[in-house]
Amino acid sequence: MIAPAPPWQLDYADGCGNHYRLEAAGATVALRYAPVTPAMSSTGRYDGGPPRAATVAVDDPRLATLWRLLAAQPSSGPRAKGTGAATLTAAGAATHRHVPAGPDLAALDALLAALAAG
Repeated sequence: MIAPAPPWQLDYADGCGNHYRLEAAGATVALRYAPVTPAMSSTGRYDGGPPRAATVAVDDPRLATLWRLLAAQPSSGPRAKGTGAATLTAAGAATHRHVPAGPDLAALDALLAALAAG
């Protein structure tokens, strides 16, 4: 997955089902984090924390790491519980990536959490 020129939108669900949406318009990327709440959780106990919003520059080097990690993931296959999923929408087309459990999933989840923290 290569970063397209803005505008684009990236939706990512992490291994716990928390949702990140990144929307690039011009020189900035708006990020929104929508966590799983106990009411939504299959166990009734999991809490992904508070919702967050942040803005980063489209040329932030952490986004280059995000694109590199997503590019290395498979574009098809079943999504099992505990795995991640990404959909990039740009120029009227959608590209999908599945992120298996493992070091790349942990790196993506940590990277997006850091971006959401501002």
